Amino acid sequence: MAISFNAIPLSALTYMINNSFYASLTFLFLENLIGEGWGSPAISMIQTVVANDVKGVAIAVFLFSTVCCGTVATLVVGNIIQAL
Repeated sequence: MAISFNAIPLSALTYMINNSFYASLTFLFLENLIGEGWGSPAISMIQTVVANDVKGVAIAVFLFSTVCCGTVATLVVGNIIQAL
């Protein structure tokens, strides 16, 4: 997941460039391409490690935890922005 940090400048450029819709959309595409590329390999690794009878539960727990972390991160960033 360290590669996700490489998407931070692209995310900043997505929101900072507001005079060109297509440039902003291009940076958003690149952000998703670079920052979200870890999801499929992670699910693949879970499928190879976990026993067959609990694969569905393991993937569901993984997806649930990533969604919860994303939600909490949004809340934390929002609070930091309001504090500044």
